[in-house]
Amino acid sequence: MAEWLKALVSKTSIGETQSRVQISPSPPSPAIALATAGFAAASMSGYGRHSPLGYNIYMYYIYILKCKDGELYTGCTQDLKERMERHQKRQVSATATRLPVKLISYTAIPDKYKAFEFEKYLKSGSGRAFINKHLI
Repeated sequence: MAEWLKALVSKTSIGETQSRVQISPSPPSPAIALATAGFAAASMSGYGRHSPLGYNIYMYYIYILKCKDGELYTGCTQDLKERMERHQKRQVSATATRLPVKLISYTAIPDKYKAFEFEKYLKSGSGRAFINKHLI
């Protein structure tokens, strides 16, 4: 039984179990628990990119840029901020001559392979239609 649940049940002086109404902190959401475990694991040496609990602590961002020529650019990265800086500094050949670029949409996916599959889909004909209908 979870510690937070045990706090809701206590023993009386005569040995009976009695439930009592008590406002106690709720357990953390699964997302917060995973993020906390992930950050703790990332700070531990020797584990590299994988946490000892087996959770993926990284997100993969599929992003869509609108270039000055009106065309869209779709990409995938682990560090969206760094990647945007590279675009602005003309370090990405596909957008170097099409600056300025504007971030119009991004999606975070924890699974690397699904992220790359989604990027590939967005670059297809039906993916372009999906972008125009749902993302911009």
